[in-house]
Amino acid sequence: LFQAAELYAHLFNALRGNITALFPPPPPPSQLPGPADDVHAWQFLAALAAAASVEQQHMLVSEARGHVLTSVQLAKSGHLPSDVASAITANVNLFLNALGLDASQVAA
Repeated sequence: LFQAAELYAHLFNALRGNITALFPPPPPPSQLPGPADDVHAWQFLAALAAAASVEQQHMLVSEARGHVLTSVQLAKSGHLPSDVASAITANVNLFLNALGLDASQVAA
């Protein structure tokens, strides 16, 4: 168990400051974003958050904050079909739910 915790800490420290690099670049303005574009980044962040200490969770939230806000605002904007908006919200909730939070708690 100690070895697993040590490996996690090493992985976490390697990612520190680079969390936003997990997300793909935004699509061109002429193309609507799709929920499949960044689902893997949200899944990975959720896995990290589930095993993170409180301090590590704070760092994850701090680094992912811009993506959380942008995604929630986009989903609530009314500019996307409702199924796409719901899928984007569900993706963000993968991460937020691992922290005991929900996208509905994010002011957009």
